[in-house]
Amino acid sequence: MIRSSIIDEIIKIRDCVSGSMLIKAKRGLYLPHPSMIDTTSKEQIARYDAYLAGAEFDDIPAQTLRTLIGQVGAADAEIEMPSELSYLAEDADGDGMSLAGLMELSAANALQVKWHVLVAEYISPAAGSTIAEAERSRPRAVIRHYAREAVSEWEYRRVDGRMQLCKLKLHEQNDDGDLRVVTIGLNETGEYYQQVDDEEPSVVYVGGSPLKWMPVEFISDEEFPAGKLPEGMGYLSGVCDLTLARYRAFADYKEAMRCLPPTTHVKGVSSHDWEMFKEINGRSYVATGAGAVNVWPSAETSVDVIGTGQTLEAYERYFEANEKRIRAVGGVFPSDSEIQKTATESEIASANQLARLLPVLASLESGIRRIIVYCGMFEGLWGQEKIEENLKNVTITLPRAFANRRLTPQEVKEHRENMLAGAISRDEFVRILSAGGWTVSDSSEMETDGPDLLPVEYGV
Repeated sequence: MIRSSIIDEIIKIRDCVSGSMLIKAKRGLYLPHPSMIDTTSKEQIARYDAYLAGAEFDDIPAQTLRTLIGQVGAADAEIEMPSELSYLAEDADGDGMSLAGLMELSAANALQVKWHVLVAEYISPAAGSTIAEAERSRPRAVIRHYAREAVSEWEYRRVDGRMQLCKLKLHEQNDDGDLRVVTIGLNETGEYYQQVDDEEPSVVYVGGSPLKWMPVEFISDEEFPAGKLPEGMGYLSGVCDLTLARYRAFADYKEAMRCLPPTTHVKGVSSHDWEMFKEINGRSYVATGAGAVNVWPSAETSVDVIGTGQTLEAYERYFEANEKRIRAVGGVFPSDSEIQKTATESEIASANQLARLLPVLASLESGIRRIIVYCGMFEGLWGQEKIEENLKNVTITLPRAFANRRLTPQEVKEHRENMLAGAISRDEFVRILSAGGWTVSDSSEMETDGPDLLPVEYGV
């Protein structure tokens, strides 16, 4: 059963990718009220509205995702499969999504929330369909796809000596737009079944025999541990957290800016004096600035202009540090397409992106290849016991032109410094080095200072 905290984390990442409008619409969920005492008075409500208006949510998560998906290069993938399955290239899911689109969607989900579910299924015309309708919806194998939040339950059990997925409960919309629950799994006798809502489970047959395994693949940013689904989030999780922190700091920054201008203080003025002031000066406010003249009816009146003495340097230092941390974890700023970064900055960012992209590409190539072979099984091209030997009939090759450059020693040093400063984790550091063509001779010594401990061997 999926935990509520996991759902909250998924929603947060989806919201951040959606951008500023949705983030601001959720008000206090992502931007707490600055007052620790009173949040409901008229004055504090007005303060929060100004606080929210001043906050700036940078479109970093969405820009980062767009950049990464562009590097996946699904549209340029080399795909080979039997002609009987060629329809999948244009309509993989039965609803018009191309195979390239499905790969991009799967990669986007893996990068956001760690994994995406693919299920091979054979669809046939609905009961009572006319011959013409049956022809238009020709029976065929398709690839169903489910976001992580659509999976509410799962179960693993040991089958033939190894942990095997044996149940998934999936939430989806039917053709009428109504929500339904689809449960797929293995029954007590090891037969694959499908169940819609509370209807009787239906065993799936292939070639006249019950299917004995689940035709399911997961696209992820890392290899799954045996017998479980990972609870962590994807690559964008860290980028989203840092962007939200930046968003909240911007709100404080703008509020501080509103407090910086000097404030005029008037002492010793009675209500009668104030009425006389308005009559004499012809206005109901105290003028400030060069050339301003205020005539006071009482000699007891004193006027002072007092500044806060505050500066914004602390905020500016924070934004610089925050930007460095975001770039260290591979975040991409919307302005990156408009400004020229240094070569080092560009390579540092691309190396981290590469470290996370390579496992996703490998998962896509393997998972899509296998799910297509499952479709071939449903189409009658081979039996359920012939899956492994027929993998040779399907090839998926994604471009990797961006992955050909090795990190320089200076870039390795930069990544190491980011690790020591806490901007990236130790595991992330190892991933980056591996993707950049370096081998690590002794990872246990990485946290120790000293140039002699830097990995110096090239090769993967």
